[in-house]
Amino acid sequence: MNLKEILKEALCRIAPELDFEALDPSKPIREQVELDSMDYLNFLIRVQKESGIALPARDSGEFATLNGLLAYLHRNTVTKEDLIDSSESGMI
Repeated sequence: MNLKEILKEALCRIAPELDFEALDPSKPIREQVELDSMDYLNFLIRVQKESGIALPARDSGEFATLNGLLAYLHRNTVTKEDLIDSSESGMI
């Protein structure tokens, strides 16, 4: 599942009537979906769990919009190419 699909699934679990494709990715998520603080927290917890990427409170300003959240997730994603091959590094 890609990151956008993770966001879509997480939001639609909290707001099943949501038309995810109609959201403006540059506007605050909470204003568009009318999430209260607990729903928003549950959304972020689900995104964190499904993506495996930590969403620390100190960075919460970056999570306000879908674009911001996607950019944050992409910046903090580790890919296979990012990992050091232990045979190349001399590690056992």
